[in-house]
Amino acid sequence: MKVMIVALFAALMASAAFAGGFDDNRVVISLGELIGSEIPCGLHFDQDAIRQYISKHVPASDMGFTANLQSYADATQDEFSSMSQSEKTAQCFQVERAAEANGLLGH
Repeated sequence: MKVMIVALFAALMASAAFAGGFDDNRVVISLGELIGSEIPCGLHFDQDAIRQYISKHVPASDMGFTANLQSYADATQDEFSSMSQSEKTAQCFQVERAAEANGLLGH
């Protein structure tokens, strides 16, 4: 599964860079990974903050955003079942830091 996700990620990055949409893809991938980590990491994201983040970083005309977001969130959730405890610790630690830095954590 990890090899497939890495290959998919590499293909998307290459096509995005070629098409000029690298930043758009980086946003959907990163946000998908954060959202996919929310439950396994025991975090709670502020729903209004997610809306504001999307409004700021995703073009309103991006019709593929939600499908891509769901794919990355699902893939991240699936990965947790095969992660070692150290991988989970590192993943959750960085997800919490990134969510806090971007104002996404609920209190």
